[in-house]
Amino acid sequence: PLSAHLHPKRILVDAEKPVTLKCNISGYPVDSVTWMKDTRALADNSGRVRMLTRDIIHINSVGREDRGVYQCFVRNADDSAQASAELVLGETAPSFHETFSERTLRPGPSISFQCAASGTPLPQVTWSLDGYPVPDNDRVRVGDYVSRNGDVISHVNISSVRIEDGGLYSCVARNDVGEIRHSGRLNVYGPPMIRPMPDLSVVAGESTSIQCRVAGYPIDEIMWEKGKLILY
Repeated sequence: PLSAHLHPKRILVDAEKPVTLKCNISGYPVDSVTWMKDTRALADNSGRVRMLTRDIIHINSVGREDRGVYQCFVRNADDSAQASAELVLGETAPSFHETFSERTLRPGPSISFQCAASGTPLPQVTWSLDGYPVPDNDRVRVGDYVSRNGDVISHVNISSVRIEDGGLYSCVARNDVGEIRHSGRLNVYGPPMIRPMPDLSVVAGESTSIQCRVAGYPIDEIMWEKGKLILY
């Protein structure tokens, strides 16, 4: 009788590393060997995924799209057999699959910003407005969920946009391997306003930066003063 085996049953591979899967077959004759991934036929594209022989497939740079269950099916006129193994992606730095762009609008309507990130371990996504955590209140809601594809979908929903909601919004996705950031500005038409600037304690001789957290649009000019001295 025919038999087929794939070992190990769970294959852990880091992103961008190669992997080879071999369907170990016993029995004779073997008329055909076919491969499937997640119940769909696996095609030899002679590029990143190649079928070296009918019982060996090779992936030269594993990506998130390669995750899943691989099956080999062995057949002859009188018998058939199959084997399966799961390919699991090892630790990978976060990456964005969806981000947002700069928006300009007048006060009143609602708006939503969204970031979709993946990574292993699953990344945590946080939001900031001009470098400080986005306030979570009855008008501004921050939330996230994990999609069927294993992406973290994180969003900021703002109802009845006000001038003070304007500024630079950033989403940061981080896990044990690394972190990435995406930023986009929300411009809300209205007179300029400046959010309070916190006191800073710095060590003499070291560099630091101070951000003017301004809202309103358009802003024609920003001037800086230190005491009575105009810096710019």
